[in-house]
Amino acid sequence: MTRPVRALIISDALLLRESLVQGLATEVQIQVVAGINSSGSIVEKVMKWQPDVLLLDAKIKHIRPDALLRQLRSRRLPVVMVSALQEKEMADTLDAVEAGAVDIAVKSGANGIKKEKEMLTAMKNKIMIAACARISDRLDKRRDDRKCKPDEGKAMLKCTGKVIAIGAANGGMTAIHVILEDFPANMPGMVIAQHMPAGFTRLFAERLNKRVALQVKEAESGDRITAGRVLIAPGGKHMRVIRQGGQHRVSIFTPAVANGCCPSIDVLFKSVAENYGPHAVGVILTGVGRDGAEGMKWMRDKGANCIAQDQATSLDFSMPQAAYAGGGAKRLVSLPNISAAIIGFLKHRGQTGG
Repeated sequence: MTRPVRALIISDALLLRESLVQGLATEVQIQVVAGINSSGSIVEKVMKWQPDVLLLDAKIKHIRPDALLRQLRSRRLPVVMVSALQEKEMADTLDAVEAGAVDIAVKSGANGIKKEKEMLTAMKNKIMIAACARISDRLDKRRDDRKCKPDEGKAMLKCTGKVIAIGAANGGMTAIHVILEDFPANMPGMVIAQHMPAGFTRLFAERLNKRVALQVKEAESGDRITAGRVLIAPGGKHMRVIRQGGQHRVSIFTPAVANGCCPSIDVLFKSVAENYGPHAVGVILTGVGRDGAEGMKWMRDKGANCIAQDQATSLDFSMPQAAYAGGGAKRLVSLPNISAAIIGFLKHRGQTGG
């Protein structure tokens, strides 16, 4: 986009609106067209201002954020949710993500210049990324023509010593849900690194746990990787696989940020390569950047089967493209067919050890 990205801010909190409007005013790549409250018809306001990106406060009075997202879906407008780390706002934000929001930005904490600067820096990055997002009807069609059925793999998934490692960023929450809901309860253990702010991963895991046949939880250090369990790296922390007492477990830690991402997919995938070798399946889903490309190459060099989400079904193709171009991903697969591809790999290696 050669011209500045037009951003519309909608929040009932005057201080938040002023902070964002003033803080983004110096950014030459961004033009804040308005900072307004939620009174009246938000759809009409969007039509009036014609933004490229909408920044939407999760705490608005006149409409649920997810309902608004559904009203705006036909406009293909990228929406970044702005949320506090409070249970209600985080829940409403995840509802909005399910309805099509492309990213989450966390509000600054109680005062503190440093935190406000951090918020504005993150906001600028998220606006520029959102402006490039491929908004389509993927939410409506994501379940069409699936080739995988939940019962398909039950007979051959009793093998032990396997792991499925998944990495994702922008658009990944929806993609992970689509994949997991296809799987039976006796799948091999899974480890997932999804770029997400701290605080949101617990709610995300709890939601998935209620909706899929597998047990899903936000990972804690010492959690064992076992059949039927999905461990999601906590936001703001890294997760790696370790071998302890003859068992595979995870370790959670907070070092310097790797690749600008925390949790880092590379950190997770490299540990999977070292501890599982050919008994792993790696998957890179939609997202911005290159995180996971190097780690997936490590996995493939150790004999793991690795795939990446294709461009047509990705919100952002950067991460899958990097994994494929770097030699980590063996092939690109559409989102509706990824679960079937994983099961196909497991069938092929079903009689190998672990």
